[in-house]
Amino acid sequence: MKKSFVKMFGCAALVVASIVSLNACSGENGVDGRDGKDGVDGKDGVSVTDTLYVVQKDTVIFAGDTIYISKKDTVVIDNRDTVYIENGGSGSGNGGAGTGGNTSFGTLVDERDGQTYRTTKIGDQVWMAENLNFPVKGSYCYDNTLVNCEIYGRLYTWEAAQDVCPSGWHLPSKEDFDTLLKNVGESDTERFDNLAARSWKFGTDPYGFSALPAGNYNGTSFKDLGSLTYFWSSTSSSRSTDTGGSLAYLLRINVDDAHVSYYGKYYGGSVRCLQD
Repeated sequence: MKKSFVKMFGCAALVVASIVSLNACSGENGVDGRDGKDGVDGKDGVSVTDTLYVVQKDTVIFAGDTIYISKKDTVVIDNRDTVYIENGGSGSGNGGAGTGGNTSFGTLVDERDGQTYRTTKIGDQVWMAENLNFPVKGSYCYDNTLVNCEIYGRLYTWEAAQDVCPSGWHLPSKEDFDTLLKNVGESDTERFDNLAARSWKFGTDPYGFSALPAGNYNGTSFKDLGSLTYFWSSTSSSRSTDTGGSLAYLLRINVDDAHVSYYGKYYGGSVRCLQD
């Protein structure tokens, strides 16, 4: 940790450094958030309280130089070593990351391996808010490096993705992604802002979807980590590649836009499961 850490962030920084329970402490007013789809103002920002939620399960994995703490009254540590406080203080106005009255958060425990994933309700849909990391044939860690699976989840071929979701959850269809995009924004740029982790740096978007630039695998090499991600759908496309390969629809999020597109089924992409 940098020497300025405690000076900059006070009691929250001391707590994070020692990984112990947090006591409530006042922060600055929450930043005005975007209104939700229903046009209802979000609640005032909430000061960091007494729950420590460590992303990537039970340990803090250092894969860079910044820890982002966010997500209302839960401390979320996302793999960095400088702390930024989001949603802090007793905010006023639309406070914190206001999302209207149509978003809520929860958790999913995958009974197959005990992994816990954050979830978010957007409209009438409940989505995993982290990429799936369940190993099956046809799945990969970016650069074949385990820590990338722990941070970004696994990359799955379309075939591998079809039955990989835990019980009670399923791979979303193209129509499910269309509904998601309709719920979060009118334009590709607005949808990116509302689905991608802020600045692609492990922050929290207004809807808690928290897409990260996990990259992809084209069958021979890994690419686009840090600039692109896509999530497989269960829906095949009637189109085909130039060489006759089959395609499938997916949600593609790239730098500053989000839209439904299609890729070759042999590609490795991320999976976000949708509750049945």
